[in-house]
Amino acid sequence: MSQRSGMSPERSRSGCGHHRFVRLWAVYSDRHTEVDINGDRDGLRALAAAAAQVDPLELALDDPPVEWQESSHPLKSIRVAPGESGDARVCFGRDGSALVMSGSSEELARIVGGSITFLAEGPAIQNGILSHVHLDPTSDPERRFYSPDSISLVVGFGDTEE
Repeated sequence: MSQRSGMSPERSRSGCGHHRFVRLWAVYSDRHTEVDINGDRDGLRALAAAAAQVDPLELALDDPPVEWQESSHPLKSIRVAPGESGDARVCFGRDGSALVMSGSSEELARIVGGSITFLAEGPAIQNGILSHVHLDPTSDPERRFYSPDSISLVVGFGDTEE
């Protein structure tokens, strides 16, 4: 049973007592099996925190910018489902308009949460390119960390970053 996350990507509470907008969106294409997730620094931090949760949750996503919608399809949420697959290995898949992340909570926190946290804490642009990370099962040919059924993710800073 999943719950709606308190870490809404639309708004988060800042320490100054006022709301700060947070952006996070995801798209997929009919031509590729990978999912692209983009956001601002706080949106990426919210995603990393969600991936590190022990309990299942669903993180609502923003609509992507128009230019992203021209050749791809928006996802509405990211469902973090630790232990749901019965396999400790990380697995990414789509279920309708949701991206599902499953596997053991420890592996989701280490592989997904850790990688995205490192990204979110670094520079938004490197060598003139928006910073991003590939969470790609093909980088694990022995399938020790990723399920054989997993699709790939590309997570990075969106066009809205400073």
